[in-house]
Amino acid sequence: MAIITAVGASPFNGGTITNRLTLHPAAGVEALTISGQSADGTLLIDATATHTTFTVDSDGTILYGSDDTPVFTIQATGGTNAHLNVTDSAANVGGSWTSNQGIIHQGDSAYIRTVSTSGAITAGLFSDAAAHGWLRSNPPAPATANLGSGVGGQLSVTQDVHSYTPVTFNPTAGAAATCLVQIGYPPTPTYVTLWTETEPAGIALDGTIHGLNVYVPVGWYLKLTATNATIGTTTYY
Repeated sequence: MAIITAVGASPFNGGTITNRLTLHPAAGVEALTISGQSADGTLLIDATATHTTFTVDSDGTILYGSDDTPVFTIQATGGTNAHLNVTDSAANVGGSWTSNQGIIHQGDSAYIRTVSTSGAITAGLFSDAAAHGWLRSNPPAPATANLGSGVGGQLSVTQDVHSYTPVTFNPTAGAAATCLVQIGYPPTPTYVTLWTETEPAGIALDGTIHGLNVYVPVGWYLKLTATNATIGTTTYY
């Protein structure tokens, strides 16, 4: 349907409408169709106000910006739930948020995330690009690492992990058996001592096994330094 501004005038084909425009088509009729011809980022929608900008370009980029505490809300009504999904061309869900669950799904895993700024965890329900603070409902299978005494190892660069290492203590009659437990933060890494596991002197205590449980943040290192002790295989997940 053409918009005619006056009797006998040509159809409206560009310009400025200064009053409210309401579209109210019949049932089954599309209200507004925008068919862009460019593929170079030309704007299909360019809505601006004093504090807000909303644009959609021909490359599929959507920008919503405001200098006045912007809020983007998806609200379900009538007892339903709201959903925000990100899918690819094969309909694989890359991420989704469901209002009644408060969980983000990614592939076969679900995550509760925390907000991070410059790698420091604060609060909320999201994580930074390095995935700090992820708690996985469907974690990968446990992995293993063999750490040499006094040599740090980076256990995971994708998630925080819990590590478990059996250490066999063999104190002598006059010397205790010890294992210094440290974690190191990147990039150097810089190590921080957590504690020193100790079995006192006495040959009767040879062969005592301690299971060392250490929480290691994503990208951090674990270092065990043994004296009169043997470090076993570290399992982490």
